[in-house]
Amino acid sequence: SNTECSSSSSNCEAMSSSLVPPCTAILVLGGEPERDVFAVRISQESLPPLHVFVSSPGAGATERLRPLADAGRLHLSWTAVDTVTNFSTMIPALLEFGVAHVWLVTSDYHMPRAEAVARIMLGGSRISFEPRPVAAEHGAESWHRVCRDVLRAWLWRFTGWDLRWLARRLTAPALRGSPTASDGAVAIGMEHEA
Repeated sequence: SNTECSSSSSNCEAMSSSLVPPCTAILVLGGEPERDVFAVRISQESLPPLHVFVSSPGAGATERLRPLADAGRLHLSWTAVDTVTNFSTMIPALLEFGVAHVWLVTSDYHMPRAEAVARIMLGGSRISFEPRPVAAEHGAESWHRVCRDVLRAWLWRFTGWDLRWLARRLTAPALRGSPTASDGAVAIGMEHEA
């Protein structure tokens, strides 16, 4: 149930230990299998085991994330189409769950852009974060992608517009998992998209 880490401080304290800050969750910017595997591992190794929120998981993610679903700690959303919408679509769910701190999981090449966007979007929502990069065989992203997404993040912060409709038209569709929640997973935003 998503009341384990509600805004009630007693619930947050019940989930915390000296090893993990209160009301911590893992936020995975989906798309690559290594990210899912890493998230499962760090969730299971944390004390207490953390809930995992995955934005636009890649193909096959449901099976890779099954241990989290079986434990009732998996929250999935397929509404994001890019890095900015990873955050804009997940922040409401994180806030509703009472999350105050996230371990941000994405590939190492993508982390600079993800951190730049997270500072604006998570920070503006009073959610702190710490990067948890996953090693990947990929070159660094270009600075113009970072700048573009930082501008969009500021637009979202001041207006609430994430320009998802435009990003969907300009972005080539990526391989994504099936937009259905596996047994034990909580679907986020499913009513908005099929």
